[in-house]
Amino acid sequence: MRSLFLMPVLSLFVLPNVSPADDWPQWMGPQRDSVYREEGVIDRVPEQGLKVK
Repeated sequence: MRSLFLMPVLSLFVLPNVSPADDWPQWMGPQRDSVYREEGVIDRVPEQGLKVK
């Protein structure tokens, strides 16, 4: 019974701290210039398609 209560409460503290991508805490991004600074994002899908993992 105790663990049923503990898991939702614990997730309230752990999940908000996980942020794998750029955080946009304000209008138009952190530097307010509307520039997306993530690396490894493709502009278009290659003709041969995406790699299947």
